[in-house]
Amino acid sequence: MSNAELFENLSGLRNLLASMVELKHLELSLSADYGDPPKFYTYDQVFPKDKRWDNLESFSLREFSIKAADLVHLLQHRISKLNELAIGEVRLLEGAWEGVFECLRQSHQLSKFTIDYDMYLFHQGFWEDE
Repeated sequence: MSNAELFENLSGLRNLLASMVELKHLELSLSADYGDPPKFYTYDQVFPKDKRWDNLESFSLREFSIKAADLVHLLQHRISKLNELAIGEVRLLEGAWEGVFECLRQSHQLSKFTIDYDMYLFHQGFWEDE
């Protein structure tokens, strides 16, 4: 049984996030299916299109799938005041972590960046212990 079958009301989460544009802190730890490979909810399933969180300063994201380009766009363009970022068990569907990290480094946007202890970053078929 997939996550989508267990938790059908993801539109409710998207609607909630769309209505909370004044958020300052957000921690998303989503349900996952730890098969081989693990299955996580995706960017399009969770985040509303074209919404911005201009007051969001700290963001934590766990158990999630996203393309590298979408992650960079989310962090740099849809969350303009982001200072603190924590990630864990995030699966890149396309692209590589090196590109994401380089974009974050060049933006000089973050004052704190954490890859959660004992968590993993996943891309292109392999878990990468970071």
